Amino acid sequence: MAYKKLKIICDADDVLISCNAYALQLLSQTKGQYFDISGVTAWGPMGNELDERMQFLEYVEFYENQPALPGAREFLISLMEKADVFIATAVYPEFMGERIRRIQTLFPEFPLDHIIMGKRKDLFHADIMLDDGIHNLLESNCTLPVLFRQPWNQNASGICCVDDYADFLTLVDFMNGNKCNISRIHQNLHNCKRT
Repeated sequence: MAYKKLKIICDADDVLISCNAYALQLLSQTKGQYFDISGVTAWGPMGNELDERMQFLEYVEFYENQPALPGAREFLISLMEKADVFIATAVYPEFMGERIRRIQTLFPEFPLDHIIMGKRKDLFHADIMLDDGIHNLLESNCTLPVLFRQPWNQNASGICCVDDYADFLTLVDFMNGNKCNISRIHQNLHNCKRT
């Protein structure tokens, strides 16, 4: 049976590009002490000293230098072989140019016209959306919203979730009708429910 090519939207920050961990790295350098990503229990402000990481998101240099998450480039290349992939990213309007240039630098194979800028992810339509922000997925109009696990979303339930790129690629293979390791899907996607 032939399947149509899936349309997949991937978030940028903390799915493909390091945001919270990079901000904590900068905060650690500034303060001279180590801050661990596991302490970030909410994407935004939490009411403790880790909130100081948010100040770095107000500087152009942050967006010019954000690193890719380990394996992100290889993941995108593999994903583009399986689906029609778009990157959806929300940054302050004054940093949109830097964000596009950074995506081009980190992922040179990725087509420029597949980058979507904007915060209203509820307006996007696709087969699958991969995001670390539960708020983006709960309001999603995509057929299958998938949560990319990070410390700030560990308690989220009632939604399909993946722990890493390999899990997501396995899910995409399954959605594409390809034979895959069903036990891996069952083991890692046991929370998968229709929202």
